Amino acid sequence: MNEQEIKFILRAYRADGSDAADPKFAEALAEAQRDPKLRAWLERERTVDTAVFTKLDAIQPPPDLRDSILAGMRASRPRRQWWTNPVWLGIAAAIVLLLSFTVRQRFAAHDRALSMNALAAFALDDLAHHHDQHEGEPLTILDVQASLANSIGALPGHVNLDLDKLKQKHCRTAHFAGRDVFEICFQREGHWYHLYAARVDNFAPAAANTPTPVLSDGQFAATAWRDSEHVYALVAGAGPDVLTKLI
Repeated sequence: MNEQEIKFILRAYRADGSDAADPKFAEALAEAQRDPKLRAWLERERTVDTAVFTKLDAIQPPPDLRDSILAGMRASRPRRQWWTNPVWLGIAAAIVLLLSFTVRQRFAAHDRALSMNALAAFALDDLAHHHDQHEGEPLTILDVQASLANSIGALPGHVNLDLDKLKQKHCRTAHFAGRDVFEICFQREGHWYHLYAARVDNFAPAAANTPTPVLSDGQFAATAWRDSEHVYALVAGAGPDVLTKLI
């Protein structure tokens, strides 16, 4: 089962988890849990579906809608085409508005669904598959690297970055859901770490300075957190034990 097949199946998975025991979804769910990228995708999809369901569930049809429809069908104008009946035109307009609202809510919910877990999964994938494609950190950010390497204690709550200056200094930039994510490599106690930083706008609310559970693909480990202005993901080129030294 490839990634597209897994996504095709799980798009039918109900957000309330009522399909968890259905064997039709079992294999796809198991694959999604093993793959950090798919796990983050599924979390976003379920968040979107829940938001859309909540909005649609709150819409109540008028109590006299059924009677109005029946009355329209009994209208005494035999030559009038059904699509010119005001009742049916009203229903059609309501359906169009509802569909338009649903599409807007889905895209809005998708933006809000950007979670810390999704950022950690993105950073893990970027380091594993795309990091070697760049030419190394520019010399202009050596001071930032040194600050991270020489800091004492845990990083959450003690990272002080100016993303505008990082952009001016041509810091390596990756792209996550249409957003710039700046990546800084630094070394501490003989281990290499990779810090990813982006603006906090449009990320789902989470406890400030509280790292998410550690993700690992066996080669790298990642976690993420946020403060009032930025979101961060930290990836270590080793196991979770090395990562937890800094969080």
